[in-house]
Amino acid sequence: MKRVMTTVSLFVVWGVLSTAVAADPNPFVRRTAAGARSGRVNYYDRTGKRVGSSRSIGNRTTYYDRSGRVSGVRRGNQRRTTFVDRNGRTQERSRTSGKRTSYYDRTGRTTGYSRVQGKRTSYYDRSGRRTGSSRTSGSRTTFYDRSGKIVGRSDRRK
Repeated sequence: MKRVMTTVSLFVVWGVLSTAVAADPNPFVRRTAAGARSGRVNYYDRTGKRVGSSRSIGNRTTYYDRSGRVSGVRRGNQRRTTFVDRNGRTQERSRTSGKRTSYYDRTGRTTGYSRVQGKRTSYYDRSGRRTGSSRTSGSRTTFYDRSGKIVGRSDRRK
């Protein structure tokens, strides 16, 4: 089973976007949907090819691969979230305090953090190195790698 930890979710954090959301959406996608309360989001690579989607209802966001199969679920509120893969295994937890969100793997080890500044979010690895960013304008979020190159985008639908 391909792990998409290097795909959609960390468009920016890992800067790789060549495979679709196969097993579980990568951390970046999971992290960008953290503030969603309701609605649907489609995720695209830098060429405009749709690679996955998500649907949020209340405190639950379900992620789908490009063929429509469930790839994972994120549950939680604005302060704490847990992401589980399609088999129910916890993959990531997050905790938000102010404008900073810290991310942890299933063992509780820090994997990185993000910081919000207006409509831009910057992502960092556990060592504090900036790995990428995202910028939201209206219903569209654009993802950038550490050099500022566009690596993907998401569009929110009502």
